[in-house]
Amino acid sequence: LMHSALGMKKDQKGVLISRVNQTSPSAECIRRGDILLEFEGVEIANDGTVSFRSGERINFTYLVSKKFSGETARVRILRNKQKPMVVRPKLLPPRRLVPIHIKGESPSYLIIAGLFFTPVSRQFLKSEYGKDYNYEAPVHILRRSHEFPKKEGEQVVVLSSVLPARVNVGYEDIVNTEVLAFNGTKVENLFQLATLLEQCREEYMRFDLEFNQVVVLQTEEARESTEEILQTHLIPSRMSADVEDHLKVHLMPTRARKQTGGRAERKRSKGRRGPKEEEVGDMAVVVEQ
Repeated sequence: LMHSALGMKKDQKGVLISRVNQTSPSAECIRRGDILLEFEGVEIANDGTVSFRSGERINFTYLVSKKFSGETARVRILRNKQKPMVVRPKLLPPRRLVPIHIKGESPSYLIIAGLFFTPVSRQFLKSEYGKDYNYEAPVHILRRSHEFPKKEGEQVVVLSSVLPARVNVGYEDIVNTEVLAFNGTKVENLFQLATLLEQCREEYMRFDLEFNQVVVLQTEEARESTEEILQTHLIPSRMSADVEDHLKVHLMPTRARKQTGGRAERKRSKGRRGPKEEEVGDMAVVVEQ
């Protein structure tokens, strides 16, 4: 029945692609709903397996694992009940919404009025819930860890904890809750949230969290109380170095930024040897068997 509905012939086999990472090169040539028929000339069965050793079969991802990062693969697909076509996606390590590694860098964070914000990563989950975080962490966070980002730079930002102070009375019990919006603007990553906080000129700061929770602070009081809270808890800075560097660039006056950018461009052009392709995304697709 599925074969007929998808326009496959009786002798055709393959797996249905149910999800594609929109930040990967694969999104340029593979779509949700395509049927994956072959990978590098090897036919894929309806259960997602390929021939391995004599009398044995193995999941087709084994073929993907044999390729090196940056290589392309010859993939045969069926789309919209039309004639099978060949595409050549670029293969790169999978990129998840919740990153597995943070490249040895210190975790990013931001503090305002005792509210401690940070993006979720596997290291964060391990530090909060131990090595068995897959069993101990809340389901709503684990669910997000299996998702793909919808755009470049997207993160899951959480209000990790609240450092008790008079300014945040009533919010002390909020722990590891995702931040959805700030003053009506959807939060996409920690850098964006930091920028919104710095540029806020409204009387109140409103944080919309998951589970319909809301945190509201008086803007000036929140800013004035932050330094005292940091001193009380012996925290040297209200934000991590990468967030601070981002704000220095992003909030630099437009004229100064243009001048700096011009100098940087002239400096780059002197030593330019040719275009360099930036590798982002991955070939990862999710299939239904």
